[in-house]
Amino acid sequence: MKLGLFTAILIVSCLCFAAKAPASAADAEPYITEGNKLVAEKKIPEALIQYEKALEADPGSIRVKSLLSLCFARSGDLEQALTYAKQVLEAAPGEYAPLYQLGLIHAARKEPKDAVTSFLGALKANPDSFAAHYQLGLAYASLGELKEAVASYQKALELNAYLDNARVALVGAFLSQGDRASASAQIEEFKKMNRNDLARALENRMNRPAA
Repeated sequence: MKLGLFTAILIVSCLCFAAKAPASAADAEPYITEGNKLVAEKKIPEALIQYEKALEADPGSIRVKSLLSLCFARSGDLEQALTYAKQVLEAAPGEYAPLYQLGLIHAARKEPKDAVTSFLGALKANPDSFAAHYQLGLAYASLGELKEAVASYQKALELNAYLDNARVALVGAFLSQGDRASASAQIEEFKKMNRNDLARALENRMNRPAA
């Protein structure tokens, strides 16, 4: 999982759950503020301590549990990340942020079937999430379901044409299917966007002799 992605989801989680916090959240707020500061400084173990203190102050907080899940994921403790993510989803069923978060954790745990289920749920809540479409494509590709992966990457690019990772993944999926013409068309799109470095790298990959 990309750290930048988790930073983005951390922000989304704050926005999604802050409004639902009970009155006791005031006691937890200083710990959350300090934890967020430490995350920005990439001091993850120290941030975890602050978030755990926040949970002690406000045991029922969905927001704090979400932050703990994110922070544990960044620390590499995917078991704890999954535990808290499931608690968040139980409290906020059907919402985009916890479903997307859960999908990322399943993907990191190499559980692509569960990741697909979570990302599909996230997209039901927010069909226009290019990030979820892209991650869904990666999960499908891990299962060898390239047709579905291609469709997901294409939808992600329809929503955000500048999502380089999705276009690179799409080229890879086309090449895995033996569709060099479609792969070449995507490389041309990179050239149109002056992403010549990526275009050259992908052309080299496409022209590399098979092992």
